[in-house]
Amino acid sequence: MPQPLLVAITIAITALAFVLEKKTKWGKQISGVVIGMFTMILFANLHIVPEKSSVYDFVYSWIVPIAIPMFLFKANLVSIFKETGKVLIAFILGGIGTIIGAITMFFVLGGKETLLQPLGLFTATYIGGTINFVAISELLKIKGDTLAAAVAADNVVMAFLIIGLFFISASNFFRKFFKFKDSDYLEDIELEENNGISPLDIVYTISIATVIATFSMFLATYLKEIPHILISTVITVVLATVFPSFFGEIKGSEEIGIFFMYMFFTVVGASANIHTIIQKGLYLFVFAGGTILIHLIFILVTGYIFKIPLPEILIASNANIGGPTTACGMAMAKKWEKLVVPSVLVGLFGYVIATIIAYNVVLIIRSLL
Repeated sequence: MPQPLLVAITIAITALAFVLEKKTKWGKQISGVVIGMFTMILFANLHIVPEKSSVYDFVYSWIVPIAIPMFLFKANLVSIFKETGKVLIAFILGGIGTIIGAITMFFVLGGKETLLQPLGLFTATYIGGTINFVAISELLKIKGDTLAAAVAADNVVMAFLIIGLFFISASNFFRKFFKFKDSDYLEDIELEENNGISPLDIVYTISIATVIATFSMFLATYLKEIPHILISTVITVVLATVFPSFFGEIKGSEEIGIFFMYMFFTVVGASANIHTIIQKGLYLFVFAGGTILIHLIFILVTGYIFKIPLPEILIASNANIGGPTTACGMAMAKKWEKLVVPSVLVGLFGYVIATIIAYNVVLIIRSLL
């Protein structure tokens, strides 16, 4: 297939996934990630698009590194530590629970070298979110069937966890055990008016992210032990913390980053075989499900020990597993207005730390094998 046509197909499928998630109820439930990836899997298995191409290599090599800084423009560490209160403590406990859960499942399933990949993927995504899932897949060179099956497992298991969090929040048993009232979390909040994304926002987002990604790749040639994705994460967070008024005013950076990430997942689908996904999927579902279950038990138990109220625990768990978007959505759906801003901030904090933590967990476990 001619490369220009393949580029057009890739972008068209990515755009379709993005629009369907934003415009339709079923698309929002399935998620653009799943729509884009499985559409491309269908095309690849019908031999409409090739399994390998330099177009896909470009997405892996450039689109992903450029997208990652876009998610961190508002990761001002000063605001995160000042405004999150007990939600941040619960979030950290949830992250520890994720690490314990992922390592436990690694050894339960055999402790083999091949399990280091899902160990890294699920540790990253269940501390931070999709951005970290993508980043660690690049660091560990995870592609093809394994990555596609892991995406499917992650989406299904995460959906069940979020449903479970809503169930726990409404459960009389947990409400009596933790002793809280919804009325304690009511607050008049003023959401920022959305004035739209200006051309200047687009220019700032793409140009700054590209410069950071390129400079990080350059530094990585000298700092050979440190991957460029970790370098770009640190640089972006430092800039966002030192210049919060500038980076905080840039609109649309996350939306553009999401589109780039969806392009990544679309490309993942091209190299995936349906039969292999089904064969590999079971142990990845078990790995993801076990990790999340241990995370949930750990955050509930330790949260109770440290006298953290249930709403803070549930919002923190949601931020760990789903990221700032789903955590904020839960806070608003439950009318816990006081937790809306903390939910977003701890979610951003997860973006900052998850890739670094997951990468080092893999390195430590690998050294022990």
